[in-house]
Amino acid sequence: MKILIVGWFAELVDLIVHLQEEGHDVYYYVETEADRDIGKGLIHLIKGWKSHIEDADLILFPDVYFKDLPKQYREKGKLVIGGSAITDKLENDREFAAEVWKRFGLRVPETFHFTSFDDAIKWLEENPGRYVFKPMGQKPRFYTYVAEDEDDMAVVLKHFKEIWRGKPDFVLQKYIDGVEVAVTGVFNGKKFLKPYIINFEHKKIGNGDRGPNSGESGTVLIPKYTSKLAQESILKVAPVLKLADFRGFFDLNLIVSYEDGKPYVLEATCFTEDVEIATFEGWKKYDQVNPGDVVFTLDLGTGQIDWSLVKENRIYEYDGPIVHFHNRWMDVTVTPDHEVLVLEEEGIKRIKAGLLIGQEVDIPVRAPRLTGYRTDVIALPELPEYGIPPKPMKTEDLFFLLGVFLQCGWHDGAVCEFIFHSHKQCARVYKEIADICGEENIALKESNKERGISRIEVYDPQLCRFFEILGFPKGRYIDKFIPPLLYQYSPLLLKRVIDGLTCYEPELRYSSNDDRMIDGVQILYQLMGWRGALNDWKSARVKVIKPGGDDTGRKMKVTHEPYKGYVWCPVVPPHHTVLVRQNGKTFFCGQCRPGIPTIHIVDGLMEGEWGTFLRDVAAGKEPVFPLRNEWCVGAVVMSPPWPYEIRTKKFSDFPLEFPWRLVKKRKLHLGDVKVKKLDDDLLFVTAGSVGFTMVATGTGKTIDEAQKELYEKVLPQVKFSLGWWRTDIGERVKKEVKFLKKLGYL
Repeated sequence: MKILIVGWFAELVDLIVHLQEEGHDVYYYVETEADRDIGKGLIHLIKGWKSHIEDADLILFPDVYFKDLPKQYREKGKLVIGGSAITDKLENDREFAAEVWKRFGLRVPETFHFTSFDDAIKWLEENPGRYVFKPMGQKPRFYTYVAEDEDDMAVVLKHFKEIWRGKPDFVLQKYIDGVEVAVTGVFNGKKFLKPYIINFEHKKIGNGDRGPNSGESGTVLIPKYTSKLAQESILKVAPVLKLADFRGFFDLNLIVSYEDGKPYVLEATCFTEDVEIATFEGWKKYDQVNPGDVVFTLDLGTGQIDWSLVKENRIYEYDGPIVHFHNRWMDVTVTPDHEVLVLEEEGIKRIKAGLLIGQEVDIPVRAPRLTGYRTDVIALPELPEYGIPPKPMKTEDLFFLLGVFLQCGWHDGAVCEFIFHSHKQCARVYKEIADICGEENIALKESNKERGISRIEVYDPQLCRFFEILGFPKGRYIDKFIPPLLYQYSPLLLKRVIDGLTCYEPELRYSSNDDRMIDGVQILYQLMGWRGALNDWKSARVKVIKPGGDDTGRKMKVTHEPYKGYVWCPVVPPHHTVLVRQNGKTFFCGQCRPGIPTIHIVDGLMEGEWGTFLRDVAAGKEPVFPLRNEWCVGAVVMSPPWPYEIRTKKFSDFPLEFPWRLVKKRKLHLGDVKVKKLDDDLLFVTAGSVGFTMVATGTGKTIDEAQKELYEKVLPQVKFSLGWWRTDIGERVKKEVKFLKKLGYL
C-alpha cells in the first residue's frame, strides 16, 4: 500500500518506521523547513506532496493546520485520515471549544477571554482568585501557566505583556483542584472505536512536576473497553465529529474535581436575537446570516470601516443575565462575556460587557471609510441591436442619476422618468440633470400643479440599460434597493448617490416606506462616516433617516437584567468587529490531532498492524483497536532547546546510541533523530530544532511493573550525554487512580 503523510511538523517518524516494516511504501512531506532533516536515512522524505496524491492508497494529515483539505480529498474517493476546519478550531480556539463542549453537556471551568493584558490585570484586581493562563491557538507550550494565587498571576500577566509577540489573545480559566486525565479515542467518521485510552499526562520537565511546561514529558495510559469517563466526555461530542466527517485520533483533557467528583473539560459571547448585522445584502437577523456573507467591520488600527467575510455564525439558546447599555436615544443588549467597543481617551478598547455593569460609558456609533474604489469614468453599455457603441459618463454624474432614480424613477427601456412630489425637489435637481444628459434629451413636465407633482423625462436608452443591469427592470412599479456593488466605492462617490437620493435636501434627510431602501441608505450613511439615525415619522408607514453626530453613543448607562431566548455571534476575522443595529440604532461591537507523545506510548501496546488499522478507520469500518490490555508508562527523552521553541540547529548532529531491537519491539519510539554516515559506519544523531528526541516505554499488568521495565530495562540502554528524562513518571498517577476508582471512573 502506498501511504502519503502530509505533516506540518515531523512528529511521526516512529509510526513510519513501523509502517515500512509492515511492507508499505510510505512518503513523508514536512512543511516546517527546520524539521525537514528529521528521519533522514530512516524514512522516505519528499519535497512536494501533491504529485503523490493520485497514486496514494491512504493519506494522512496528522496536524491541525489543514482545515477541510482531508474532507475534500475524501470526497474525491481517497481514503484519508485527518481533521477538518471544525476540529482544527476545537484545537486552536479555546473559546469556541468551550461553547461546543457546553452545548453537548460537558462541564467547562469558568473561562474569561482577553485580548489585552491591561484589561486582564484590571479584571483580576476585581475578581481575585486562582487561575490558569492559556494562550489561544498554537502559542509555545511554556506560555500555559498555573498561578498560585491572584498576585502570582498578576506578575505573570505583566511579564507576558513585555515579551508577547503579536496581538494578545488568551484566556484565564478558573483553577480546579483535581485529577488531570485525558480520554483518547479513534473516530471512524461515524463513531468511536473500542478500546478507549485513558491517559495521565505529565507536563513539567522536572521530577515532582517542577520546572517549565513541556507540552508533555511523559504519560501513563491504559486501554479500556468500557469507560464512564469516555461516556461523560468524548462520546458526548461524537455528533460534532460526525458532522465534520472526522477520522483519526481525538482526545479531551479533563480534570476530575476533588470537590464534587465531576469531570470538567479543560480546554459565550453573543448578541440577543433582535440585533441585526450590516451585510452587502442589507441588514440581516441572526437566522439569516450565513458563512461567506460580506459584512462591514471596524478596523481598530485605522479607525475606518472595512469589510470581511463571516467565517461562521454561532446561535444557541441562552437563559441568564443580559447586559443592557442604554441612554435616552438608544438601547443595546449583549451577554456578559461579549466584548463591546468602548471609547476612551487613548482610543477604542475592547472590554467584556459584564465588567462594565454599574458604569457609564461611551460606545462608537459611527466611523468614516476614507478609502474605497474610485474611477473617474464608467462606460454605459453598448446597444448592439441599434448599433450604438459604449458611452463614457463621469462616475460622479452617473451615481447622482442613480440616486435620483432610486428615489423616484422608473424606465421603459428608452425613457427614464423621475417623478417628484415637490416642485422644490424638482427645481433642486433639474439643472444638474440637464447639464449631465443635455437639454435636448430631457423634458420637464408638470403633472399636477396643485399637488406639486413634477416629472423629468430623460431619453437615454443606454442609461436605461445600465439600470437594467443593476437589477431594475422596465416598469413603473419595481422593487428598489441599494445595489451592493456601491458599497465598494469611495465616500466621495457615495456622496453623489446620497445627493440624488435626497435631491439636495438641506439636511440630507431621506424618507421612505420601503424598508429595504431605508436599510440600504442607512448603511450608505455609515460608510460616509455619518450615523444614520432611523426614526418613524408621523405616519407609521414612513421612516426617516438623516445623518447624525455621535452623541447618541455617549453616557450609556450599563445595567443587567434577566433574559431567556436565542443569542448569536457572527465570527468575522481579522478585526472581529461588526456594524450592528438594534431598534433601528447603529453601533459597532466586538464580536485535533494524534497527541504527541501519546501516539508513541500507544504504540508500546500495539499488537496488530498500523497500516491495516488506519486504512479501515479511513474507510469508515469498525475494526477493534489492537492494543494489549496493560498499563504503559512512557518518558520523553529530551534534549536542548526543549521545552523552549527557540528553533535552533545548535544542538543538531549530537550522537546517541541505542539497540535497534528496542525500536522493533516498540520499547523505543523515534522522534527528532536521523542517520548520519561516518566513515563506513551509520550513526544516530539528533535532528531538527526542537529537542523531542525519542520516547521510551515500559508495559506491565500494573503501573509498578511498567515503571520497572522502563527505568531498569529500557532507558539504561540509551547512551545520550546531551539528553535527560524524568525518573518519576507514574508515581503521582498511582494515587490518582485510587481516587478515580472510588468514583467508578476506572
